[in-house]
Amino acid sequence: NDFVEVKTISPEKSQAQAQVKRAGNFNKLLVIRISEDFEFESRMVDRKALKKGLGKHARVNWESTQE
Repeated sequence: NDFVEVKTISPEKSQAQAQVKRAGNFNKLLVIRISEDFEFESRMVDRKALKKGLGKHARVNWESTQE
């Protein structure tokens, strides 16, 4: 019964991070990283684990998520 927001990190991005709107209606965030060889890895992040902030967007670094 969770609402899941899906974000991708493509090989073209210079940094391994995803950006999500704080006002979004989601309980979990699914971050999918795509390698240059088109291999996929994914990690699920609870909304509670996102850093608090004042901006409209939150950023999630791939390295800071747990496997």
